[in-house]
Amino acid sequence: MSDMAGTAILITTFLRDNLLFRCVRSIRQYYPDIAVYIGDNGYHTDEKRQFCKDQHCIYLELPFDLGVSGVRNAALKVMPEGYEYVLICEDDIEFDDKTDIAKLRTVLNAEPEIGVVGCRLKTAEGTDQHYEGRIWIDNDTYYIEKIDHPEWREANGIKYFLCDIILNVFLMRRQVWLDCPWDEQFKTALEHSDFFLSLKTKTGWKVAYVSDCSTWHKQEKDDERYLKFRQRPTGWRLFAKKWNIKFSKSSWNPNPKAKLPLLIMGADYTAKDASLASAIQILERHGCKWWLEAGTCLGAVRHNNFIGHDMDIDIGLPAVHAGLWDAFIEEFKAEGFELYMPWKHRARKSS
Repeated sequence: MSDMAGTAILITTFLRDNLLFRCVRSIRQYYPDIAVYIGDNGYHTDEKRQFCKDQHCIYLELPFDLGVSGVRNAALKVMPEGYEYVLICEDDIEFDDKTDIAKLRTVLNAEPEIGVVGCRLKTAEGTDQHYEGRIWIDNDTYYIEKIDHPEWREANGIKYFLCDIILNVFLMRRQVWLDCPWDEQFKTALEHSDFFLSLKTKTGWKVAYVSDCSTWHKQEKDDERYLKFRQRPTGWRLFAKKWNIKFSKSSWNPNPKAKLPLLIMGADYTAKDASLASAIQILERHGCKWWLEAGTCLGAVRHNNFIGHDMDIDIGLPAVHAGLWDAFIEEFKAEGFELYMPWKHRARKSS
């Protein structure tokens, strides 16, 4: 491929050595001479050290579980200043003949205000992944809205459009990192949203997306060691606290109408979570006091999760809200619920 002077690739890796090896081999097939930095916050082995030496990569042995944000900051700190452009990716990415970094550089150079440009991600199932959207905060809610009808621009025959957030493979100007480093309290979940929200609200840098450049996102079944760290819900709570918000509403959620409570979200988000989120949204819209009851409360206290075999969700309300019952039925139906059993409230007779 074309000359990549001034460009480096940064791969973050954690407990997925086979994916790292595959990623690096694919890069070297198409970019044999580009500088590759590997930030490893997993277990450091002689096998990886030798592999990186053989592949002419710079192997950075970083503290265990430093987190993706900390790895990126640490790696960029040691990169020579001559690398004006840095391609950010993770170990489950694979390059092919459509991974043309020069096209991403062309777009960056087309508009000085553009600091980050992403590309298309293909999956092993033959589909494309997308996360090109607008992001903003309104009152207590973080919004992510997909761009269905982009305003395409063109630079030297390469089409692109502007957005606020993209997927986690992108070319960035080094200056962007100097202006907006990753917040290292986010190890996994929400580090991505935090970075792009900070970029939008605290800097003047713009984000772009190019469809005529792509990589493969080839995930494999992760082992228990990796999942134990990857599925921590801490990032959602930190994000809520940092940005002073309670909910997230996204076009990519299973129920795009629902505001999802950040304090209960995590990587293992399920249909039960979505149902509870919808219920909470309806109740809080009416200013209701509510609480978790019975098995749902027990699961939350003991396991910070639902009980696997418990098929219902138990929510308690004070009697003062009984007059809203008919309204609840209509609003829950509008969210996709079905009425299983009718109930009538009998008002107490005064003595």
